[in-house]
Amino acid sequence: MFRIWFERDMPDHVAATIAGLATPIGPGTATPQDLLSSVEEADAIIASSLATYDGPAMDRAPHLRVIARTGIGVDKIDLGAATKRGIAVCNTPDAPTISTAEHTITLMMSVAKRVEGSQAALRSGGRDFFGSHQGREVAGTVLGLVGIGRIGTNVARMAHGLSMTVIAYDPFIRAAGAAKAGIQMVDSLDRLLADADVVSLHVPLTSETEYLMNAEHIARMKPEAILVNTARGRLVDHDALLAALDSGRLF
Repeated sequence: MFRIWFERDMPDHVAATIAGLATPIGPGTATPQDLLSSVEEADAIIASSLATYDGPAMDRAPHLRVIARTGIGVDKIDLGAATKRGIAVCNTPDAPTISTAEHTITLMMSVAKRVEGSQAALRSGGRDFFGSHQGREVAGTVLGLVGIGRIGTNVARMAHGLSMTVIAYDPFIRAAGAAKAGIQMVDSLDRLLADADVVSLHVPLTSETEYLMNAEHIARMKPEAILVNTARGRLVDHDALLAALDSGRLF
């Protein structure tokens, strides 16, 4: 039977699915210093988002035939190295669509309503919790989506249910198609940043999008706008983001 190495612990229902077809291995002996411990035996890898799969990592598993991602992004897999070694790389673009879209809305609402700060204030007591609460309503505000693929389009659908106006910037999407989903396309990222009360990122990590939200672009956002990123972390310059939060530039 084929041996499948799992980057994260295998859920019970997956064990039942592959029973009799393949033998699961890993990651029980993995350490922070070696996330790929025991990968040497693998014919296939189920990759999450912890480890990096470059040429040397692939060479540790001489029988490796396929690396399958549990999400859409393959930025932690060296596709050239895999091709050179005859290793197929697969992803699952539909798997996280709804959960990520729902999480985007959750984060937006958590920030808008200041859930964490409000919870802390409520627990600590105080004389006038409601008078000091500084949450805001999202109904009637503008949500700006940077990228409207599977996830972004579902975020738009959910945002319409909250009575938000949805605009988007995506150079790969035609305006006519977006209009059918009730999304108004804008012609530049700068225009979106200037108009949106909430900016949500839904693009892959590439050389063009790395640190897309840098100090310059953050400065072009509306004062006290909300920034949500449920895509890759390196889309955002975190130092610039922290500076904008510390100064009160962002909500």
